[in-house]
Amino acid sequence: MTRSLFGCSTEELYKETGGREGDRTTLPQDAQTAYIVGETAATHRLKATPIEGNRSQKHVQIVDTVEDASKDVKGIFPWNW
Repeated sequence: MTRSLFGCSTEELYKETGGREGDRTTLPQDAQTAYIVGETAATHRLKATPIEGNRSQKHVQIVDTVEDASKDVKGIFPWNW
């Protein structure tokens, strides 16, 4: 989700914003909000998506669904840090 929303890794996001890794409350408010909206969108999308197959296939479907939801959310937020 981090890569889809912000175009970087989690480690890079914390470093570039001056946050403490693992503590979302130290991220800029826009980033915190984006995570919340992204997780909400991904949850709703996952509930509406039939996930089938073996464990590996299910994993790929879940990752793809979360990535798609995150990309949709990305367009809502400005990234100016």
